[in-house]
Amino acid sequence: MFHVIIYGIPVGIDGNILENCLNTIRANVASISSLAIEEKYIAVWFPKDHLSDGLGEELLVVGEGLWDKHPENEDALERTAEVRSQVAEAILVAIEVIFLREDCLPPDSTNVDVYVKPCGDGRVGHISWKNKKSNSNKN
Repeated sequence: MFHVIIYGIPVGIDGNILENCLNTIRANVASISSLAIEEKYIAVWFPKDHLSDGLGEELLVVGEGLWDKHPENEDALERTAEVRSQVAEAILVAIEVIFLREDCLPPDSTNVDVYVKPCGDGRVGHISWKNKKSNSNKN
């Protein structure tokens, strides 16, 4: 699963705005055909910061868990630095569209940094658990 974590979100942003951001990020990333990834395999997190001073002035977005090669689709293209840059741009566009449209960042906001980390294909040091009883795992 690909995880997008957005740090520095100002306190008090309406949940509907965050939901719109989550959905737009998922749609934008899933629309990159070379990834061959479905929206349901993209998690977006908005962790709370314990300090409120300065929140929203800068946002840090980190994308993790995007394997260099699709784990289940042998025909999918390798996820190169260029592909990771496309993913970063898709995330940035979603944040700009939602947060600027809703005017929910402070007027002194300076920048949004998006990093999509490379993740090797060996899966060394990684393991997942899937709940076999979950409805999301049934076809």
